[in-house]
Amino acid sequence: MKKFVFLCLLSFSLVSSNGSTTRKVVGDGVVIENVTLISPERAQPVAHTSVVIRNGRIAEIAADLVAGPHATRIDGRERFLIPGLIDSHVHVGDMTLLDDDAAAAHPELVQAYRAQLPRSYLAFGFTTFVDLNLGKETLSWYNAAPLHPNIYHCGPAAHTVGGYGAQRVPKDAATANAANVVYEAAQTKNWPANLDPRDYTRARAVDRVVAAGGVCVKVFDEPGFGGVFHWPVPSPETLAALRSETRRRGHANAVESWHDAVGAHVDVIAHGLWHWPGDRLPACRRPGGHCRSAHLAGGFRRALHFRPFLA
Repeated sequence: MKKFVFLCLLSFSLVSSNGSTTRKVVGDGVVIENVTLISPERAQPVAHTSVVIRNGRIAEIAADLVAGPHATRIDGRERFLIPGLIDSHVHVGDMTLLDDDAAAAHPELVQAYRAQLPRSYLAFGFTTFVDLNLGKETLSWYNAAPLHPNIYHCGPAAHTVGGYGAQRVPKDAATANAANVVYEAAQTKNWPANLDPRDYTRARAVDRVVAAGGVCVKVFDEPGFGGVFHWPVPSPETLAALRSETRRRGHANAVESWHDAVGAHVDVIAHGLWHWPGDRLPACRRPGGHCRSAHLAGGFRRALHFRPFLA
């Protein structure tokens, strides 16, 4: 499924001497007529224009185009046409309401989910997305769908053993590789005896992402949802090393995680600040308190990107 991302030249017909506009008949393709075009490279919406699509790509944009007898006409009156939306944070293989046991018990629901998901994204205008933690098996069924958005991904996200997303200690190398765990020196005592730490360095974590075809690296950094849990998180050294290996992405949704991310100079933080430590109103926001907001603000001044997703 091609996305509308191409800049096209506007060509307008000449106005005849009697004041009427000459219409250009389009002989083939799909013609979306009389639509309001909204595109980010334009200063304002373009009303009453037409767009020609051939072979899945935008061929022409102009106000004077009209579908001929051999073209497919779509009436765009009172409608809006935008470039394909890009969702930069999805989890295609995560069925949420179906855990492993439920999925095994109801394969028909899994099949229905996989058949419908790509169509639902397209129905809402998403022609491209980025999966931030993609399992190897997901691409096979996703790409088998006859129509689906373009997918980019971060491969398997980097996890800390026992941390968020990897609470279960991997039982063998296959499980550890799938979870893309990263060895932390502070975890030496609890590190699985059957796993060689040399196979789980920061560089090897990035290698696994690259081998999976990832275009970015996501790191899970969540200490426990505001004190509900107490999970280990990546060390500053690990975050800095991963960034130097990739210079791509990080993930933080708690205050502590954001400070870690800013300190490690990550490029992107996914999710907003879900959790403050302790009480709902942090102590630094109470009378006489002092928050380290300048630390976070400094991150944005140096072009750290923030995506305020809730899920």
